[in-house]
Amino acid sequence: VQRRRDRYRDWLDAVDGLRGCRPLFPELPSTCAPYMFPLLISAPDPQFFMLKQLGMPIWRWDDMAVSNCPVASEFRLNLLHLPCHQSLTADQMRWMTSAVARVLA
Repeated sequence: VQRRRDRYRDWLDAVDGLRGCRPLFPELPSTCAPYMFPLLISAPDPQFFMLKQLGMPIWRWDDMAVSNCPVASEFRLNLLHLPCHQSLTADQMRWMTSAVARVLA
C-alpha cells in the first residue's frame, strides 16, 4: 500500500506545473491504495497518441464511457490512467514521468 501511495505522490510531483493537465485527485484519502494515477489532459489528440508511440503503458476509457453524460464524455478521452503499482522501479518511474513531461510541456 505504501509503495502505491509513494508512486502516486511521484506522479503528483511530476505533473505539478505542467500546462494542459491536472490530477483528478490531488490528494489521496488515508485509506486509499491506488492502482493508477488519473490525469486529466486538455488535448488528448495528439498527446495520448504521442505517449502511446513512446511506449507509455497508459489506458483510457475510449469505448467504455460512450455516453451523453458530460462528465463521462470528457473523461472518455481526456482521462489518462497512468501506472502507480508497487512493482514499478525508480528507473521506470523516471522514464514515465520524463515522457509525460516532454509530451505535455
